[in-house]
Amino acid sequence: MLLLYYGTIWVSKEFAIGSDDHPSAFHMGAGIAVFIVALVCMLVLVEVLKRGPKSLGRKRVRSRIVGESAEKREDAAE
Repeated sequence: MLLLYYGTIWVSKEFAIGSDDHPSAFHMGAGIAVFIVALVCMLVLVEVLKRGPKSLGRKRVRSRIVGESAEKREDAAE
């Protein structure tokens, strides 16, 4: 709704909304954007309901350095 509102204010009603028979491409794009935002919000809601609110936080990642001990042994030998 805000996309259509600001499109009407900044450009024109014909650009943002179109005619009664044929909606404009901007109007169709705004509808698709609303659909995508609603879909993402539903996916986030499903994730929160499945795993709790902590599922949205940062995940702890364990990283392992392979071969570091061999490099230290080479440096110590020199």
